[in-house]
This record gives sequence, structure tokens and C-alpha cells, in this order.
Amino acid sequence: MSPRRLLVAVDVQGYGTRTGGMHSALHRGLLDALNLAADSAGLDRPAWSRQGTGDGELAVLPVTEPETQVIESFLPRFAGALRGHNQLSSAEAQLRVRLAVHYGVALPGPFGHTGAGPVVVARLCGSRPLRQVLKASRTNLAVILSDRVFTDTVSEQLTDSLEPRQFRKVRVREKEFDADGWLWIPDGSTNVHDLVLDDPPDDEHDEHDGHDTVQGQPEACGESGRETWSSFRGATITGGVAIGRDQHHHGGNHERRGE
Repeated sequence: MSPRRLLVAVDVQGYGTRTGGMHSALHRGLLDALNLAADSAGLDRPAWSRQGTGDGELAVLPVTEPETQVIESFLPRFAGALRGHNQLSSAEAQLRVRLAVHYGVALPGPFGHTGAGPVVVARLCGSRPLRQVLKASRTNLAVILSDRVFTDTVSEQLTDSLEPRQFRKVRVREKEFDADGWLWIPDGSTNVHDLVLDDPPDDEHDEHDGHDTVQGQPEACGESGRETWSSFRGATITGGVAIGRDQHHHGGNHERRGE
């Protein structure tokens, strides 16, 4: 049996610029939106193996969660849940989120999951193109799929409502990581192809310090964009609050298409 899993990583934009007193509120809002979206999409979120990343979450999904259902049902509903949260929240409590999806090897470790899968989804979630999409658009949720997820689901036309033309291919270069990714705005508020994304010179890729500037304020990209997931002293998010270093691990091994 292969240890491959579907992985979902989320980061809250501007988390590091908020006051410490707001962090718990942001955690609760993010957790509520994730739970609501998963429930309405018919997914079993309590079975997801989740670890907090400070400004977000890494989730390793069990084999029972269909990949196509996560992409075409959960992600648009998550965008809707974020919109509902923001309509009822103060300016300081607004949630704008980057999300990445990848399928790869993820193994339980002493501080969370290890393996190439968590590293890849972290690099994608913290990548320059995804951060630029969120900055350049009015959307509350910007998504990037790994090339493998896009190829195996969207381009193979295994989704009922999604078409390849809705996604924009970009090159992601973050530290040692160099691969293609596919950008998407699930709520349809902006055509991702209309956004102007600049590609930094090659010598800037490895020097990027993980911070954005939005209206003069630095955005903390979080450890998910700078270190491997295995280096986290990741807290489990329970009730929206990081409570310690214990992790939840669920599900068995996943063998996919003969792998």
C-alpha cells in the first residue's frame, strides 16, 4: 500500500500583522469556515489529520475523501463560507486565504507529517504566484493545484463543473522547489487569466524572505512557506485555537492507480 495522500494547506493573509488578541478569533473563523465547507460538500472533516501552522493548517486527508469532490465541491463552498464570515466580521477579523492542494507521500512524524508531499504543498501555498493572485484580486480565496492534481482530475475531465481553461499554469520556484502549478479563483469573482503576475529574476527566487507588502503592511507568509512541514512544532487546532504539539492521525495507506 502506498503512503500517498491528498494534502490541503491553507494560510491566512496578513496573519502576522494582526494583534495577538485577534489570532484566536482568526483561528476560530478559519476553522468554522473549513468545517462548514466540508460538511456542506459531504466530506468527513473530523477524519482529516490536521496540524496547525500558526497562520493556517495542513490537512492530510483519508483515502475515503474523493479528490474530485474536494476540488469541485469543497473549495467553492469554502470560498462561500469565507465570504459569509467576512460579511459579519470587522475589518480586523476579515479572512483572506491562500490554499494549495497536492497528492503525494505523507508519513506520520514526531512533529506532524513528513515526506515530499507536505513539503510540496507548503511550497505551493507560500508561493509568489499564489500570493500575487490574492493581492491582485478581490477574492477571499486563491487556490493553486499541483501539476499532478490538475492533470489527474481537471485535465482528465473527471470533474463535472470545472474546465481546464478556468486555471492558469504558472512556474513555482521556492528555494529548492521548482515545478508547475495551476492557479484558480473558485468564487468566479475574477478571471485568473486577467491578473498581471510578475515573474522575479532567477536570482530572486531563493532570496525571497516570505513577506508580501500590501498597502504598506508586511504579510507574514508563515513557516509553511519557508520550512519543511517536518520541522514544525505544529499545534493541533481544536475549536479554532492551537492547543499544543499533539497531532491527529487518521486513515490508512492509499494505493492509487496501481501505485
